[in-house]
Amino acid sequence: MPNLETLTLYSDAEVRSEGMERISLLEEPSNLRKMSDHRHKKLKRVHMTNFSSVKTLVELTCHILDSTTSLECLTLDTTHGIA
Repeated sequence: MPNLETLTLYSDAEVRSEGMERISLLEEPSNLRKMSDHRHKKLKRVHMTNFSSVKTLVELTCHILDSTTSLECLTLDTTHGIA
């Protein structure tokens, strides 16, 4: 299995409304779920476009930070395409 070095995620508002829990941590700062203990040994760069405080995106980001030993750059783009 190849090892992923770069991960780019684009969180589309339409996709978020259909496939993600819409709870914002700003509205309900409850405990975050934990994901498996799988370690990502080769992942170096993560870029998330249209990042927001949706709970599932925050949980995913925490998982990446907790499980990636080689991370060099994490970019959370919150501009939603606004220049």
